[in-house]
Amino acid sequence: MKNKKANQRVKYKAFIPLVNLLLFNRAENPQFDTEIGNLSIKFIEANHYFKNIDSEDETYFEKCINDFLKDLDRKKRAVLSEIVMDSDFVSSMLMLNNILNIDNSKISPTEDFYIELNTFLIEGKIGFYFCYFIKYQIEDVFGYDFSDNKVISKEQYDNLIAVLCNPKKPTFNSRHL
Repeated sequence: MKNKKANQRVKYKAFIPLVNLLLFNRAENPQFDTEIGNLSIKFIEANHYFKNIDSEDETYFEKCINDFLKDLDRKKRAVLSEIVMDSDFVSSMLMLNNILNIDNSKISPTEDFYIELNTFLIEGKIGFYFCYFIKYQIEDVFGYDFSDNKVISKEQYDNLIAVLCNPKKPTFNSRHL
């Protein structure tokens, strides 16, 4: 069991470049010359905006996700796909959608999910479940309580990365469920 958790943490590090893209407008790890790093203007504006909107209007967030995912090679897409497949969040969402099956389509939500996952692996295009999982997993970036809304300390960055490198358990109070 301990090995599985450690293995999951290693896999979840695949999200670090996306977090960096959100915070600093570049995927590379930040260089903290001092103990603080400047947050990007886009993140500062989006973070303020994000806290005052509903989950349907997250253009900066979605743009960063799409920019991050479109540049991944197939091996990195496979790692992210494995994370999504093993996710309790996606399992819960699929179960709920299968029970409700609101649109009564011929394709079940589970079949739709696997088609979407295959499309991501082959073409790099993301769909509904994948996008919602990523939003859910890294939404803490926007909910994080920075001591100053324009900078992040190295300690805050390390704490945020530690939180994001662990799978989240599904809750019914999430913005995205």
